[in-house]
Amino acid sequence: MGNLINLRHVYISFQWLLKGMPSRFGRLICLLTLSVYVVGKDVGFGLKEMKNLTNLQDSLCISRLQNVNDVGDAEEADLISKKNLQELELIWIGSFKMSKNFEIESQVLEKLKVYQMLEKLTIRRYGGTKFPSWLGNTSFSSLVLLRFEDCKNCTSLPPIGQLPLLKYLSIIGGSEIEIIGPEFYGTGFSKPFQSLENLYIKDMKEWEYWIPLGLGKDIVGKVQDINFSMQGEADLPLELRFIVIKKCNALEPLPMSWMQSSNTSLEILSIQQCDSLTYIARVQLPPNLKKLEIIRCSSLQILVDEEKNVNSDICRNNLPLECSKIFYCQSKGNLPKAHKNLYILGCSKLESIAGSVHGNTSLETLEIQQCENLKVLPNDPHNVSRLQDFSISSCKSIVPFPDWSLPSVNLKTIRIMGCEKLDCLPSGMNNLSSLQSLSILCCPDIVSIPKDGFHINLTSLRIIDVKICKPIFEWEMHRLTSLKELYITKGCPDMISFPQEEIGMILPISLTTLDIYDFPNLERLSSVFQNLTSLEGLHLDDCPKLKFFPENGLPPSLLRLQIYGCPLLNKVAKGIKDFIGQ
Repeated sequence: MGNLINLRHVYISFQWLLKGMPSRFGRLICLLTLSVYVVGKDVGFGLKEMKNLTNLQDSLCISRLQNVNDVGDAEEADLISKKNLQELELIWIGSFKMSKNFEIESQVLEKLKVYQMLEKLTIRRYGGTKFPSWLGNTSFSSLVLLRFEDCKNCTSLPPIGQLPLLKYLSIIGGSEIEIIGPEFYGTGFSKPFQSLENLYIKDMKEWEYWIPLGLGKDIVGKVQDINFSMQGEADLPLELRFIVIKKCNALEPLPMSWMQSSNTSLEILSIQQCDSLTYIARVQLPPNLKKLEIIRCSSLQILVDEEKNVNSDICRNNLPLECSKIFYCQSKGNLPKAHKNLYILGCSKLESIAGSVHGNTSLETLEIQQCENLKVLPNDPHNVSRLQDFSISSCKSIVPFPDWSLPSVNLKTIRIMGCEKLDCLPSGMNNLSSLQSLSILCCPDIVSIPKDGFHINLTSLRIIDVKICKPIFEWEMHRLTSLKELYITKGCPDMISFPQEEIGMILPISLTTLDIYDFPNLERLSSVFQNLTSLEGLHLDDCPKLKFFPENGLPPSLLRLQIYGCPLLNKVAKGIKDFIGQ
């Protein structure tokens, strides 16, 4: 390959299968694009072969750096001469315990100094104990992205706070780092991390302290043998908008300065798998926060501990959170009271959310799943007057209030699924003039519908494995003059004919889609089908006794007919056109 001296572009797939580059690869001095350079162990296949590849541009990955035995090879590779590179990834491969010499790896990385105009740098699985001295140099004025991944032997982070354009910082797997201290901010007269917008922290198992820039009385040590991860009143970088903290087992509540500063730009906060965390914040959340995500924090009891309020003058601004997600936590309540969209999943100790949404005039979406001890829902319609989408599923303990009414006249979507103790639908559903979609699934104790039925503006109705099919059919369904989609599954074991002419059952002529599932005794489709002049789609599934289409055929508007699990209808499949009206 060394003879192809005019070669311009080399793309390598399956790089993990390579043990090194081809012989005399360093002769390809015209090379512009190289996706990955794999460092080999043998002479002629090592890192110094990169010396003359000065025309490389765009992005480059250098892999298997653990094969560098001579620090001089790293210096001879002369990365600083690759002035057209914008993105560089440095990768070591192998077990940290098997690393032959931590000091050699530290010296190698020190010699791999890159050109100062580099924009993106990733260091992965580096086995040294410290980062290179050149990394925090302010002359790296173009660096916007910096990632440290699985650098498990490093005990501290480099002084990168003065990098003027750094926007994205990711720290993953720094398992030996216990303290983020003043050295992290760098030395200079400017406020650190002025451009930082995204901060991602994961798998910092020993991280205990975040010491603020200002030293002295603000530094708080261990209190009652509890490890604090963010100590004192450390200010956030002004431009930081997005923080992800994951698998930091010593994480404790966020600093108060984050909650009080009107200068912070923090909009998105995600905390995941931080098992020591019992609450997120004292008194309030950061003032400009828009999205909050808390996932699998097993010790979390509440989100905001208002009892910690030592200053009654401190309060969050009135801007609601656009989105809150609380997944698989042990929270019992005390959720933030200002949301637009609230999603709660797998919070087994949560018993009520009524207090958390009381007076929340901003809430538009409320979705609750798998909260097995949840019993109480909000009941006062004035509390959540803007609610548009309401979904509750797999909440086995939920029971209605004696006079359970839905909390908003603006509701567009209602979905109730797998609530075993729920024995009735909300009252006043006929007043929900904005309601478009109603789904009731697998709620065996619901056996009746509200006296006045549903509002005529309803466009989609899904009834699955519920015993209210018959009451719905006996109610004057034709009054739903806007209904376009009707899905019915189970719940009608005695029905022989559909629709039932003998009880005067009439479907809305507005229907465009009709799905019928699991009617075990259904034998025929009645002549009422001829009235469905807008019907375009009909789906029949698992109706083992169904034999007959309507005598006068199906409506001529029909465009799609799907039949599954109806073996007796298969006999007439060849003549199916005869059963469709012309």
